[in-house]
Amino acid sequence: MEDANTTENGMVARKQKTAMLVAQVSDHQMRIEVLEGEKELLRIEIESFKTVAETYEKRLETAIDRLDKQARLIGGLQDLASELQDRLEATEEASSEGEDESDEGFDKKEKMRVAASAAALRDASYRELVRQVFQTRMGVPNLKLRTLPFWPKEGEPMPVDPATKTDLMRFRWDQPWDAAGNYKNIRTLVTMIIKQGAELVPGAAKPIRDLLKSDAEESVKKKFRALQKALRDEKLIGARGRSVTVQRDMNVMAYEDNDSAEAGGNGAVIDMPVTAKKSTHTTSRAKGKLQVRIRKRTNLPKESEWRDPKYDAAFAVNLMSDDEDQVDEKGEFTGKYISKAPAYRSQELINLFRAVDATRDPEPSNRYIPRMKAAETID
Repeated sequence: MEDANTTENGMVARKQKTAMLVAQVSDHQMRIEVLEGEKELLRIEIESFKTVAETYEKRLETAIDRLDKQARLIGGLQDLASELQDRLEATEEASSEGEDESDEGFDKKEKMRVAASAAALRDASYRELVRQVFQTRMGVPNLKLRTLPFWPKEGEPMPVDPATKTDLMRFRWDQPWDAAGNYKNIRTLVTMIIKQGAELVPGAAKPIRDLLKSDAEESVKKKFRALQKALRDEKLIGARGRSVTVQRDMNVMAYEDNDSAEAGGNGAVIDMPVTAKKSTHTTSRAKGKLQVRIRKRTNLPKESEWRDPKYDAAFAVNLMSDDEDQVDEKGEFTGKYISKAPAYRSQELINLFRAVDATRDPEPSNRYIPRMKAAETID
């Protein structure tokens, strides 16, 4: 009887111990679930902080960019104030001289400075320098009318020089020299002439030393007005300065390299007839090129590495190279375009676009524009 009681008590003890263990396991599971929930909340909070951090980083970059632009504007105003101060001091010095001889001496010295500056303006090296600063800051090979770039359309970014990573200069040719943007550019070119002119055109070093800053500014204004008049005479801007639009919208046309087997849809390259004799500012042809590449990419084999979503970001307008008009020796538009890939483009991006361009367009256009690859770049 006693043994039976002992056995029964042992079984009860084991059951109680098992129940305690089950309760402890259940408690631990509940804690684990709570911790998992807290972990997920922390993850969401971290993602939120990352988003906020990225937002503030973008705001900081924007603020820095604005400060840089304001600093450049302040620099231009300081230069102008300095020049006005020099003129004021010169005027006060002249008026303070009481004797006629001193007045005559000052007048003679001033006349010599004016004469030297006028001679500098006529110097061939200086005239070449003025042309060079316009070409360099606009990023064009010459100042022929068909290569002159226009101010970007609303919503389009200012083009960037791949070498210096700075904005290229664009003029509002349909507005006067003192319009917003134009005068700022003129002041920038004057500063470039005075500070960097001798490096661009060594032969212009002496004319620059003799040049009055007011004359330097007038020479840049004169060049701007001459280019503007040439555009107006060629009907590239209206008589009152408004831009003339030529119906050559490249955004709705397809693009093929001149050695592509798909040009025209059957292996032949079709020259687009030039319906307008005069060139003008058109929308960027990069947009049309992007549309074709997006279509072609969908036609790549499903196993192609270039269909990986990680390459989606490469298909953006600002990553497409814009084509330049091809002109002949007389500066006439040939109906073809020169494709120049940006210098910063990586080899991986080059390989991506090569593979896409080599693929058949599932919706080929019946109007293709031949593009000539530039010798120094691949696109």
